[in-house]
Amino acid sequence: MNRPEETGHHGEPFEPDDVLWVDGVDYLGGWQRARDAGRVLEGAVEAAGVDRAGLSWRAIVAPDGSGRVSVVLSVAAAVEVARLLGAASARWDRAG
Repeated sequence: MNRPEETGHHGEPFEPDDVLWVDGVDYLGGWQRARDAGRVLEGAVEAAGVDRAGLSWRAIVAPDGSGRVSVVLSVAAAVEVARLLGAASARWDRAG
């Protein structure tokens, strides 16, 4: 058996579904939707004034073909995004 550092599964159990492709599942479509969503998210974060350097994202595909966006934020970006979401939530509560 491979060591975790050789498989890329650092501290996670090996999941066969992570590497198997099922005939008929639209993996490319899921990945494209995730890529597009990541770009939209990146643009929204930048438009909100959060430093884009504090954000990284990656389009990935789940075993069922659904797209996922994996997001990593720096501490400063995470605090700023949380502040912005809190302010937006407060405005929505007052409007409703």
